[in-house]
Amino acid sequence: MRKTLLSLLVGASLLAVSPASAQEGHKMENMKGMEMPAMTSPLASFKTALAEAEKAAAAKNLEIMHKYSETMTEALTSLQKTDAAKDPLVASALTQAIPVAKSLDTVGDAGDLPGTLSVLKKLQGVDAVLKARLPAPMDHNTLEKHGRNNSQADMNSTIQSSDQKIQLESDAEHEEPMAIKYVEAKYVCMINNTSFDTVQIPVEINGATYYGCCPMCKEKLISNPKTRIAIDPVSGKSVDKAKAIIGAAPDKAIYYFENEENMQKFNNEPSRYSKPAITEP
Repeated sequence: MRKTLLSLLVGASLLAVSPASAQEGHKMENMKGMEMPAMTSPLASFKTALAEAEKAAAAKNLEIMHKYSETMTEALTSLQKTDAAKDPLVASALTQAIPVAKSLDTVGDAGDLPGTLSVLKKLQGVDAVLKARLPAPMDHNTLEKHGRNNSQADMNSTIQSSDQKIQLESDAEHEEPMAIKYVEAKYVCMINNTSFDTVQIPVEINGATYYGCCPMCKEKLISNPKTRIAIDPVSGKSVDKAKAIIGAAPDKAIYYFENEENMQKFNNEPSRYSKPAITEP
């Protein structure tokens, strides 16, 4: 009898759970296994959209290019508003890339596969520049490991602190420049003035060979003679990029010299000389 009475009391207590508590319990149950949305940086958004667009193009699925076009355009526009755009090379790449990203929508809607592949190749060139000049974005899993996904406020605070740390490290690097190393011209985009691990596109002009990372850079080299000229940071004199001795810094920034002697002088006193080459617009 006592056992029966006890069972009834326990059952009654369970039924007394408030509807709100029960509803909350259902919510928690439904959330199990659900992937929470990650806060994504503009750079990460651009890279992800570009990778997905490349997969879609490989599958000839062009009708969805509009969504990748929109995502990349928004990401690149957002990057223009960050400190990253203070880097002249990044700013130039972003300015060129935004209209290209927008054009992906047009060629995709038209079912133009060659045109789509051409646009994606240009964006790959931009991605290479951003990869060379900017720190890699942190993914959601990395943020979770550091406990940064508890709230949006905590996330923003952590990302801001991370950005400040990166800036301080960058400033320290500029205070104590490291020696540059000789690099062959064929590994240099002479518009973005950045070195790459792969051979760039050769551009033959008046018997001289210049290099660009994408069709846009190739066109600039052809149409604007100023882009083919740099300033030797040691002598201050103009030098033809096709004939220059080229040095690459650890961050892949490029310096052009009249001769090897000037490059050696630079390495002896790097803090004495000017910043890397910047192509005129």
